[in-house]
Formats: sequence, structure tokens, C-alpha cells
Amino acid sequence: MKKFLYVMGCLIIFSILCINVNAQILSPVAHLEGDINSNTKAFFIGKTQVTGNSDGIPLDSYMQLALIGNINIYPIFGSIIIQDVSKVTVINTESLEGLEDITDVEGQSFENVDIVADTGPFALGFEEGNIQINTDLSFAITSFINFSFEQINSQYFLLLTSQELLSRYHGENSYLIQTADDSNIYLRDSQGNTVYATSSTSDILIIEDPAYTISQESNIYLFPIEDEPIDVSISPSDSDDLKISEIIDDALSFASDFTDMQNISETIDSFESVISTVSNIVNGGMILIDTDDEITVDDTTQKFDTIGFARGNEIDVQLTSDERKILGNYKLIFLGNHFYTAQAKGSDDGISFPAIVLIVWILAIVFFILFKFYFKSDLYRK
Repeated sequence: MKKFLYVMGCLIIFSILCINVNAQILSPVAHLEGDINSNTKAFFIGKTQVTGNSDGIPLDSYMQLALIGNINIYPIFGSIIIQDVSKVTVINTESLEGLEDITDVEGQSFENVDIVADTGPFALGFEEGNIQINTDLSFAITSFINFSFEQINSQYFLLLTSQELLSRYHGENSYLIQTADDSNIYLRDSQGNTVYATSSTSDILIIEDPAYTISQESNIYLFPIEDEPIDVSISPSDSDDLKISEIIDDALSFASDFTDMQNISETIDSFESVISTVSNIVNGGMILIDTDDEITVDDTTQKFDTIGFARGNEIDVQLTSDERKILGNYKLIFLGNHFYTAQAKGSDDGISFPAIVLIVWILAIVFFILFKFYFKSDLYRK
């Protein structure tokens, strides 16, 4: 009876140890948080949710809008549709003299029309207002870069996807401007008839509507990063939605049409060289290039060395003009010269001695010897 209780007790302890070990080995999770330096090239890959506001780029003047004074500019690439606008007035700036107020100039006005603009880029200007972003994409590649739009250098949140993006404007009157001669803007009535069309960079559309939705189709989306935070959440995409090579090729082809996008092309090229052979592995992951950022993992300070990679169930990123915060629970973390595991809290190099696993193996060998040579022979004697 004593032997039976002893064996049962050992088996219970062994089972508990095995459960703990399996939980750590099969689903190890490490909590990571920290800040990413502005010089680090960071890429986030997977299902992407973006929320936040963009106030645009504040300027003293901008092209034709120099006649207005202080203005915020929001860059738009690709094609857009703005439906059911209350009133649009088209002004030709070539006819203006002096610094008279552009809003006092007579132009052609249209009510309750859709604005269709294709083959951008365009600039959306506003004095008082912002762009609200709240979108959920089945797959995207995101980053943050310094970019010069019409010779105006600023920080941007970069998003590459094959999906349509919706954003919403709130504020006072806004201004839609063509920045290239090969762009086209159409105004269409409720029956879909074109009531006005222009391809002139001298035309400005004054949009007299306090709120409207912008439907944008592009291979590249840029959001100016200012004081208002932009929150990004990344998780693994479904395998059917994973189109890394296709999205990168389309973005590079799109960027090649714009001389101002050389910086974007170089950023995408550096990313492509890293993930070209490991596209499935990076799904739901974060890649850092040229990094020496310090982060906190499971309450310990760790540091990336040149390159870094982390993958988990969800990655949260918050972007402002001053900070780039990352936060999440990760199942795999590569720090550039070694892997960090959840079992390695007390190890400087991220790899701990598997003491628990060793104990389990020792107990298993002991039990085998006991049953093979002691308990079994004892039963035969009885």
C-alpha cells in the first residue's frame, strides 16, 4: 500500500511538471514593449487596423493656396471618390490678381455632386479640420518614413495594401488641388453625369461641406504624423490574404512613376531583400533594420543588434511626431545575434539552460528503472 501511494504521488508530480513544461514549450509568450528610434527602418506585416487623426502638414503657404495663408496639407495618391458633397466651387487661379481672398472670387458652383479624381497625386488643404482614419485591412505592410511631398519634408506613416482605404474629413471648407498635369478631376451629379471636368493645375476645388468620406484606391498610402497619435494593430493574416510579393511589386511600380518617391522605393527595396525568402514566417510580425533599439522583454532590458524580428498574436504600435511605441505579447523574438525565449528571463544571451526539462527527463529515467528492476520484480515475488 505504501509503495502504491509513493508511486501515485510521484506520478501526480510528474504530470504537473509535464503540464507546466508543455505550456511553456508549446506556447511561450514574452511581453515586449519599448520605443523605436526614428533612424530604424521598421516594417509591420499582417492583418492591420489603423485608427487616429491626421492634422496634415502645417504650412505658411502652398502653391496656389498661397493666397489663403496658413494651410494644412494632406497628400493623396492614386484615385479618390468623395460622394454627395453639398457644394463645390471651382476657382481658376490664373485669373487672380494680388493677394485677394480666394474665397471671395466668383467661380463655377455645383451642388450635391460626387468628386472623382484619378491619376494623382492630389493635395487636400484645410485651415481648420482633420482627417480621421479608422480602417481594418485583411493584409497590409506598414512602416514610417521621412518623405518630401512637393519639396515639403515631413514624417509619414506608410501603408502598402491592395485594398481600398476609407477616411473621413471633419472641419471647415477644404480645398482639392491637382499637383500634376496628367491628373483628372470630374464632378458628377446624382445620375452619374459629368457636369465638370478639369486637368489643369491652376484649378482649385473649394469643398463647402463640413464632413465627408474619402474612398481612396492606391498602392501607396501616406499619413502625415504630427502630435495626434496614430494607433496601429497588427495580427497574422489568413493565408489566402497573404500577398507580400504582389503588394511590394505593385508599390515599387507605382513609386517609379514619381521622382519624389525615391526614398519610398529605397525603403521598400530594403524590406524586400529581407523577406523575399521568408514571406510566410513574417506574417503577423515586425522587422527592424539598421537598429540598435533597447526594449523591455519580460521586465528585462534587451537590445537589438543591427536587425530584429518579433512575431506574436498581436502587435500594437502608436505613432506621433516624437515617439514610436511598440507593445505586445510575442511568441518569437530575434534580437539580431540570438533568439530570446520566454524561458530566458535570467539569461543575458537570451538562451537559458532547460532545467525543468532536464528534471522531467531525470524523473522519467528514475521511474523507468524503478518499474523495470524494482517494482516489477517485487510483484513477481508476490
